[in-house]
Amino acid sequence: ISAQLEAQKRIRLQQAALDAAANMILITDTDARIEYVNPAFCKTTGYAADEVIGKKTSILKSGLHDAEFYRQLWATLQAGKTWEGEISNRRKNGQIYQEQMTITPICEAGRVAHYVAIKRDITEEARTRTQLKLLEAAIRESDEAIFITDTDPGDLGPTIRYVNPAFTRVTGYAAEEAVGWSTGILCGPETEPEKLELLKESLRCGKGLVLEMHYRRKDGTPYVAELHYAPVPDERGHIAHFVATLTDISQRKEFEQSLRQARDQALENARIKS
Repeated sequence: ISAQLEAQKRIRLQQAALDAAANMILITDTDARIEYVNPAFCKTTGYAADEVIGKKTSILKSGLHDAEFYRQLWATLQAGKTWEGEISNRRKNGQIYQEQMTITPICEAGRVAHYVAIKRDITEEARTRTQLKLLEAAIRESDEAIFITDTDPGDLGPTIRYVNPAFTRVTGYAAEEAVGWSTGILCGPETEPEKLELLKESLRCGKGLVLEMHYRRKDGTPYVAELHYAPVPDERGHIAHFVATLTDISQRKEFEQSLRQARDQALENARIKS
C-alpha cells in the first residue's frame, strides 16, 4: 500500500509540474491523437483541453507547410528520434503563430507508444528576427556610410564595432581593418582638435551630434565629412552604442567655395566699375 501511495504521490507531482510549466506541453498517441495538454497550451492556442483531447494535432495546422515538411517530421519520429524545429500553427481564432517545438517519442515495451511535444510561442522573436534582417539589409545596401561604435570616447575616439560596405567605399578601410579600432584611424593632420573634444563630450553625455570633420582616407587623401551621431539605448534605456552616418561632402564644400569666390569677384567688379 505504501508503494502505491508513493507512486500516486509521484504522479500527482508530475502532473502538477506539467500543469505549471510555462511552455506548452502536448502528449499524443502514435496516431497523433491528443491525450493531454497543459494550461500553457490552452492559453496560447485558445483551445480548452476538452476541445482538443481526442482530436488529431492537425487541428492546429496553419496550411503554410507542405506535405514534405510533415513527411520528414513523421519519418524522424517513427524512427524513434527526437524532432526539433520551428513550425507555424493556427490558434482557435484563426491567427497564425510561430512556435519552437521539440517532439520526443516515448517507448513502452520497446515500441513507440506516445509522443511528447514541448512547444514555445516565438511569434515575437520571429518578427524581431525578420525586422533585424530587413534592417541589416537596409544598412548593408545603403549608399551612405554607416558605422556603429561603443560609448567610451577613449583618447582617440570610440571603438568601431560595425561598418557597412559604403563606409569602406568612402574611407578605404575594409571592415576587418576598421572594426576593433578607434575612430582615430579616420583622422589626419587637418582634423580639428576642438571638434574631437565636442564629439567626446557628446559621447560622455549620451547625446547625438552633427558636425563637419576633416578626415583622411586610408590612402591619405583628405576629405570633408558630415557626421551624424545618434545614441542607441538598450532594453533598460541605457546608452549601449552610437550609430553614425558619414557623408563625404568635399564636392559640396568646393562648390560652396566656388560660389563664394564668384560672389566676391562679382562684388569686387561692381565696386571697381562704380
